[in-house]
Amino acid sequence: MDEFDSRARRLKEERDAVSRSIAGNQKDLFALAGQSSNTEEKIEEAMGSLRMLGYSEELEFFESSESLLSELQNEYQQVVGAVNRGADRQYTEMYVNYKSLSVRHNELEKERNSIINFIESVESEKRKVFMSAFERVGAEFSSIFEKLAGGRALLELENPEELFTGGVILRADFGNGLRESSQHSGGQRAVTGVSMILAMQAVQTHPFYLFDEIDAALDAVNSNSLARFLKSKSSEAQIIAITLRDVFVAESDITYGVYAAGGMSRVVHYKPAEVPRPA
Repeated sequence: MDEFDSRARRLKEERDAVSRSIAGNQKDLFALAGQSSNTEEKIEEAMGSLRMLGYSEELEFFESSESLLSELQNEYQQVVGAVNRGADRQYTEMYVNYKSLSVRHNELEKERNSIINFIESVESEKRKVFMSAFERVGAEFSSIFEKLAGGRALLELENPEELFTGGVILRADFGNGLRESSQHSGGQRAVTGVSMILAMQAVQTHPFYLFDEIDAALDAVNSNSLARFLKSKSSEAQIIAITLRDVFVAESDITYGVYAAGGMSRVVHYKPAEVPRPA
């Protein structure tokens, strides 16, 4: 019985030792499993880094890999401080801003072209209207001058290429050649000027006209011509002329005279076949 008890104790001790060994092995297995999981995570992380660098498979391992990796890591630590890690975000922001500015630039360019086209159309229309008016006034000027002075006259542009940077030249011929109005005598310039005024009035007609001593610088012959011309136009509009020439009185339908008497202004009026009477 003693021998049997002794063997039983030894077997129990051996069983306890085996149990402790099993527990230790299980502990080691759990530790190895954790290490394996960590290793797999590191491997997956490393593979992710490799895939970012353009590698789809594991790189071949060689003896100096560890030292090369260590050198690369040291080099990385040296340059990482000089790298702007926000460059990608800044680049994205700059790209978005550039795209927005580019779209705005295209819009402004389109608006600019539209404005330029509008200005060109306005300039074209302005030239067209000006030339139309210039030709009409020129035709009337020639016709009226011929009736008043019996000669010929015309309008010329000082700068035909740039209509609105030059002036208009009046040329007239009183029998001594076609000359610019500034080269004529005072009376001849007056006839030319009156013809120009009447030409502009003829282009844009009105119901009545008021002329203040328009014949003041004209000689008798030209005054007669002007009076007869205004008489012919009186059927189209009412013409009021302030004058001191009797020829205008002779050609008028009614004449009003103003004179001073006793410190007061007096008015008389005259019609053909009527005797003037004080007003």
